[in-house]
Order: sequence, then structure tokens, then C-alpha cells
Amino acid sequence: MRPLLAGSLSLTVLALATDPAGAQTEGIAAYGSTCGSEPVLALTGIPIEGGSLSYVPLGSAPGNLLVLGVGFSDASFLGLPLPLGLAPFGFPGGCELYTSADLVLFTQGFGQLELPANTSGLHLYLQLIEFAPLSSAFVGASEAYDVTILTPGSTVDLFGPATGTDGTLVTIAGSGFAVPFQNNCVAMTSEGLGIVESGTDTSLTVRVEGSDPALGKIGVVTGLREQVDTSAFVYPAGSTPVPGISVFSGALTAATVGISAAPFDLQDDPLFTPFQALATTDAEGAVPGLTYQFDFPNCDVGDKLKVWMRIEENGMNHDVYFTDGISYASKQLKILVAMHPAKCALWARAWLIQSLQPRIVGIQVVANGGSIQISVNNGTGIVGLKGGFKIVVGP
Repeated sequence: MRPLLAGSLSLTVLALATDPAGAQTEGIAAYGSTCGSEPVLALTGIPIEGGSLSYVPLGSAPGNLLVLGVGFSDASFLGLPLPLGLAPFGFPGGCELYTSADLVLFTQGFGQLELPANTSGLHLYLQLIEFAPLSSAFVGASEAYDVTILTPGSTVDLFGPATGTDGTLVTIAGSGFAVPFQNNCVAMTSEGLGIVESGTDTSLTVRVEGSDPALGKIGVVTGLREQVDTSAFVYPAGSTPVPGISVFSGALTAATVGISAAPFDLQDDPLFTPFQALATTDAEGAVPGLTYQFDFPNCDVGDKLKVWMRIEENGMNHDVYFTDGISYASKQLKILVAMHPAKCALWARAWLIQSLQPRIVGIQVVANGGSIQISVNNGTGIVGLKGGFKIVVGP
């Protein structure tokens, strides 16, 4: 997402959250009811063989012990039928056990269950138990989750090179990739994308886009690409039209996701300058803590401005980048005239506004001297934003 152990894989760009309030994603179904202190088990991701399923246990009080039961049956526990009333074992009234609990994990925070290959169709039954050490008593149990391990629709067999940074070309071999190739979304670890330059249903050539170092698997999602048409943009006088940006979003299904067995090593990009988080905001109605600034240098003729932005909204990630060709080979804008920082900031602001609105509403971009400031409005569903720019010198 066959030891079911905590691991390090987190394909954030492919992840959807399971809302504890009731919203579910494919392959995960809640059943039973919570009781007592009502601990919560939050699941993130799609349970695909060869991948992982992330979980976050939430107890009612700091210091309480949280126990995750993972079972292969929802019918019996040690020969006793399920659901099993837990009041005789010291639990509050109404508590029931819903899983055979073949594996018991003691956990206090984020963890992951690794889902081995060739397990498609297997059911796992998960439930969280809360124990209060101060009173030496079980105080509650969560509802349970029936997790069905799914088969990926596409497969990632081989790729190379195994390491790279922003701009590295990587060839991915597999099967079931979308045709035309532009309809594939490729995640290079949790922190980067692979922009597809060419491909067939068995091979993709991608250019790595990412600024933060990470070690993780490659994920290929088919059919979820949204492209903003060239006609949606207003171009400054004398500039060359640019196809714009691409946004990867949408609901994931087992028929659209393929994950590599081996990890890719995304290395640090020393030229990338991230947004600076600001403690305060000038934008009325903005969410505290979601205000960022970028300070521009001089922009010289022949250089290129590269943009990266990830927006976390309503349980999904939108990865936004500029492109400069029909092949969507890179997220860069050629600088045609020399500009001092204040003018360069105005130019970048115009591109950001045209790119993000109305596709992703609720983001405000203002120019302030040689800087741009980005803030998020209240009530948008946006809970996180990161990214930045870099100036690429020369052709």
C-alpha cells in the first residue's frame, strides 16, 4: 500500500482518506459500532496487493494504550462466535469484538500494514481497543473495518535508473498503462511526480518532478489526468503560448492503480527554493498557518521559471506544475525579457492565478514588491499547501 508490519511507503499523491465519520474508499467497509470511550481507527489509502494501508489510532486520553487487532475472520475468535460481547471481560456495556485478532499491534501513532503480492481477495478485519493504565481497565472499542485486498489494474515491473532528482528521465516497464500516454499519472515516491513524455500500454518515459528527497515506490494511476487547455490562459504581449498546467486528482479504484515492488530514490534538488511559511497574513478571512511567501531574484532572458505546488484538499492531493510543450516535459516558463524581482513576482502571480482559478478555488495570490504571498481562504477544504520555485539558468 507476508508480514503485516509497519513500513515506510506512503504514496501520498495516490492516497485517499477514510473519514471516521463514515465516508469510505474502495476495498474498505466499516461495520459494527463503537462503544465506551469510542476510540477511532482512521485508515488512509486503497488496499492493493503489493502496497500498504496506513492507519492512525485515536484514543480518548493521552497515555492510554491502543491495541489494533488484525484478523482473518469475522466469524469466530478462539472458537467463540463473533461478534463477541466484551462486558464479561471488563469492557463497558455494549462493547463487542468483531475480529479474530490473529495479529495484535500495540500502537500510539501512525503506522502501516504491508500488503504482500498475490493476496488479492483476502479479507482483513481491523478493530481498535483502548486500555486505561491508570484505572487498569478496558475503556472502549472502535467500530470494525472489513478490508479487502484488491488487484492493481496496471503493473509496474521494472524501471531505471533507480535514483534521480528533478529533471531525471526514468523509463517504466509494465502493463495496463493508459493510452494515450498523457492519461497516466505517475507518483515518484510520496514527494514527486513523473511527467509522462512518451509511452505505450507497456512502457512509459517520465521526467521526474520533485524538490524534496524521499525513498519510496513508484505508483502509476491511469485515466485521472486533467489538462487545462491553452485557450484558458491570457498571455502577456510578446510571450509564447504555453499549454498551462496539469492537475492530478480524482477518485481511485483498483482498476487504475499499479505500484512498483522496488523503491525509487528521489534526491534533493539544490536549486529549489521552497515557500516560506508566514506567521501572519494580510489576506482577510485566510486560514491561520496557511500563508506562504516566495522572494524572487532577478529574472534574466533565457532563464526558465519552474513551479511546483501540492495542495491538500478534502482528502486528496492536487499536484500543480507549469508545462512548456505538447509533451508536458517540464513545468517551466521561459523568461523572454529581463525582469527585476518586483516585475518577475507580478509575472509569476499572473500565471498562478490563471492556473489555479477556477480549478482550485480558495487560494489568494498577491504581489508584494519582489515577493508573492499565497494564502488559503477559510471554508475551502484546503488543509495544506507546499511548494516553491527555482530559476533554471540557460536553455
